[in-house]
Amino acid sequence: MTASGWHPPRDLFFAQRLEAIALSVAEIWLAGQSMPVAFLRDGEHWRAMAVFSPGDSANRFVDFVTGQWRAPYIPALIRAYPFRLDDDDPSAVKLWPGCAPAPVAEGAKPFVDDAGQPSEEVRRIVRHLRQVHAGMPPVHAPLALLEEWGVLVPWQLEGSDKGDMVLGGRPAFVLDKVAFQALTDRQFLQLREHDALSWLYAQQHSLYHGRHLLEPAPSLEIPDGLAQASQPAASMEIDDEVANLLGSMFSDDAGL
Repeated sequence: MTASGWHPPRDLFFAQRLEAIALSVAEIWLAGQSMPVAFLRDGEHWRAMAVFSPGDSANRFVDFVTGQWRAPYIPALIRAYPFRLDDDDPSAVKLWPGCAPAPVAEGAKPFVDDAGQPSEEVRRIVRHLRQVHAGMPPVHAPLALLEEWGVLVPWQLEGSDKGDMVLGGRPAFVLDKVAFQALTDRQFLQLREHDALSWLYAQQHSLYHGRHLLEPAPSLEIPDGLAQASQPAASMEIDDEVANLLGSMFSDDAGL
């Protein structure tokens, strides 16, 4: 069986069509210093999202000439590329869409070590993913309260004539500044008990960076000479061993 692994990205062309990505609660103030943050309902749960596009599938934070990120902070889930959590089963680790395993013999980093266990780098990335995803649920309860109080409103990007923002087919919401400031002391205390006030203020201030979303959409064509920079030099179908490995990385007995 051919040992397989992955090629770390040399650029971020892989994210050029990414419109938004989920944030942990600890990231909101970091991301919000250079990009807008909005809220999306993911099934029954609210999520905080870093927003990169006005809904046209062109990421304004990727330089379409060099493939470099155009902001000081890169969201944690992007930094975990090519690994991600399965959308339907958060206990399973998969590769990003379009990223296939590559032969270790051709320079790919191995998924497993000589003992057949996840490599130390894979373990580190999985720990990183675990930490990020553990930090996502805390935003739900405060946002559910704000929804109940009528403080969350559809996001209308200032300077845009496209109406309410929609990302991935779902409406994006932000805080109504006037309604938020009009909350009672008791309501603010409830938000404080959820340790939510700092990141809620950070989200409000982040909307200043919505101006970046008004930039003209760049061409999605990767320049000549860089077309292979984000992709493995050679790829192979994912074999059962690797599929089982990636699928079990978050299990309690994975030793991570």
